[in-house]
Parts: sequence; structure tokens; C-alpha cells
Amino acid sequence: MYKKDASNIYSYLKTELPECDMLDMCHSETPEEKKTNIIKELQTADSQLKMVIATSALGMGIDVVDTHSVILYGVPKHLTDIIQEIGRVGRDGKSSVAMLLYNSYHLNKVDPDVKEMYKTQNCRRLSLLSAFITKHELDDLQSNKERVCSCCDLCSALCTGSARSFAPIEKFFSSNINDEETASSGDSEATEPYVPDDDEATEPYNRDV
Repeated sequence: MYKKDASNIYSYLKTELPECDMLDMCHSETPEEKKTNIIKELQTADSQLKMVIATSALGMGIDVVDTHSVILYGVPKHLTDIIQEIGRVGRDGKSSVAMLLYNSYHLNKVDPDVKEMYKTQNCRRLSLLSAFITKHELDDLQSNKERVCSCCDLCSALCTGSARSFAPIEKFFSSNINDEETASSGDSEATEPYVPDDDEATEPYNRDV
């Protein structure tokens, strides 16, 4: 996520939820003392801080406790970045969810294997792990049919019956998407696709600019 994106998202949420004190933001220009306090709160089980809008400046390798969902806005340039960013959640071994939110232009300046993971029609987990584990391990993972219902969005679409369970963040987004589709179903007016401005489209890729 760009610093500008983090600021815009944070400003929007604070405008919509002016009395919310469970939200904070962290990027490269965040004072070190505030950054330290945010990290401390994220490592405290009963913390009042429930959501942080952050770039990679928040720091890799920190143990975030009792956190089971993360949203990646935009596309990290390398697979290792994705592993690091989604690896902040589920540190207690409980089921967790990483949601990917992006536009097609976000894929313009990323590694080919990252683009493949985002555009694959098979399994995102297998695509992500292919660069980090052996072919034998990949084959074992692929042959394990029990993983389907708790794997990725593509695999879960193949899951039948009551085995598929949804995390709270999945339920929230699914409900809102369905509501929007219902509301817009009778609207025939075309909408223009989002196109980034010249600065945003051409600036060198840096997760914290």
C-alpha cells in the first residue's frame, strides 16, 4: 500500500466513524514513538486497538496477537512480501483470512510469479507456495482434498455441504457485495472504470512512498 493510499483510507474511515477510537495508521512519516505504541498495542491481547491502516513501515516479523484477518490493498511486488504481510495474522495457529483488494493496474510493476498468483484460476495457495517448497511437497498439498474448504477463494468455491465456514470479515464483505449488487441490478447507467492519475500510474513501485 502506498502512503497516500493509507492516508486516504484512514481519513475516510475517521470521517465515517468519527467517534471510533479503535483505529490507527502507520507509515514512513509516523513518529517513532507512535509507531512503537502501535506495535505494543498489537502485541497486547486485550488492546483497544482493533484496526491499523499501514504500509510496510509498520515492520516485518512482529508477533501480532489475537488477530485473524488482514486486507492487502494493492499488490506487493514480490512473493516474499506477500508471505510477510499475510503472515502477521494467525500467529496463534487459529484459522485466519487474508483478503486481496486490487485493481488491474496494480499488477503492472510486480514480479511475474506475483501476477500469476493473483490471476490464477486454480489455487492461490499452491501458486504462492510454489516458490518456497519442493515439488514433492506441492504434490502432497495438492492431493490433500481436505484442504479445499479452508484454502483459498478458488478452492472454497468447490467446497460443498456444511464444511465451508466463513470468517467474520468474509461474511461482512459478502453481505455488502450482495447488497450492492441488489441495489444496482436495476440501474442501467454505465460507470467509468477507475484510472489512476499520471503520478500514481508512473511512479516507481515502493510500498511506502
